[in-house]
Amino acid sequence: MKTPEHDETEMKKPLRVGVFTGPIKRSGVVPVSNLIAILSSISDDIHLITGDIWGTPPKNIREKVHLYTIKRKIRSDMISGVTNHIRIECQILRKILSLSRNVDLWICFMGDSLTLPILAARLTGKKVILVMASDYILPFEMQGDILRIPLKLLLRINFIASSRIVLYSERHIDEWHLGRYRGKVSIAHEHFLDVNTFKIRKTIEDRTDTIGYIGRFSVEKGILTFLDAIPPVLEKNDEISISISGDGDLLADIEQFIDKNDPDKRIRLSGWIPHEKLPACLNELKLLILPSHTEGLPNILLEAMACGTPVLATPVGSVPDLVKDESTGFILQNNSPEEIAEGVMRALAHPDIGGIITNARRLVEEEYTYRAAVKEYRGILASV
Repeated sequence: MKTPEHDETEMKKPLRVGVFTGPIKRSGVVPVSNLIAILSSISDDIHLITGDIWGTPPKNIREKVHLYTIKRKIRSDMISGVTNHIRIECQILRKILSLSRNVDLWICFMGDSLTLPILAARLTGKKVILVMASDYILPFEMQGDILRIPLKLLLRINFIASSRIVLYSERHIDEWHLGRYRGKVSIAHEHFLDVNTFKIRKTIEDRTDTIGYIGRFSVEKGILTFLDAIPPVLEKNDEISISISGDGDLLADIEQFIDKNDPDKRIRLSGWIPHEKLPACLNELKLLILPSHTEGLPNILLEAMACGTPVLATPVGSVPDLVKDESTGFILQNNSPEEIAEGVMRALAHPDIGGIITNARRLVEEEYTYRAAVKEYRGILASV
């Protein structure tokens, strides 16, 4: 992870900061790495409890980070899944208790359901900042999962116990039904990019008519409605091809769809793209589709904008803060298959696509910087 040189004149007496997450998936590696890089400019002593997939701290901040990993076991049935989750919470809880004398403040990041660790941190007299990166409940509600009922109760306990709740956008207060906690909400993000890596390598004119989806194969990401939009898109333009990259629970559904609906082999399905290969992949797309039902602030959105790849997205979460329709990208009124298909045609035919690409790249360069993210988090840590 590359970070700019730290400005030592801005340093204050550092806190000893602890961070705990759930056992993250591959999509969580970049956000956690970014947060630790930001905190390294504020604290010289960081204790990180996270999943073993995160790997090791970046070399330039390794001496500041004490890493403790929690292994995640994949369980297919509800009972073993719940049992495994409680086991994970207990492991994090024990580590928090053992670090009580070494940590001044805890940050719960991408761990909205970690009630026992949050309560343990508060019982040791430490304040907890809860950083919400997504709507944890919506996927359970969309699938009618009975677990949504106890999870809502646990989330309410977490909100009450937390000293501060960090959201990516003011929009999340209403979208995630957090109005009663408005007084403890702060707006910040851990997003920043190396714009020398994520850059325009191939002009939009030199790219083929390939539109793509990159992300988790999960119901809240809208991948299923995107699939339903593909047949009318391919029918309207026989030059278009589709690229779908990622992994997740809906992989089998996607494979089955392609088998039934792609006799001409115009849909390419690939696995998860390593982060270092994303710039090259994005530079091959003429349009990236984000048909999500809910979002925090997706990294792929910023990365696409930096690479000169126009984005067509639903106006959820922080997306409308970045994507202004026909100015920095394209907004869907909803994520129905019909709206997605019409949006694709509109975006590919837009007469000033070059201006949209320029505006989007400039926005990322100017506003989503390492220095800006450090300033936001320094203010939040000072406030608690």
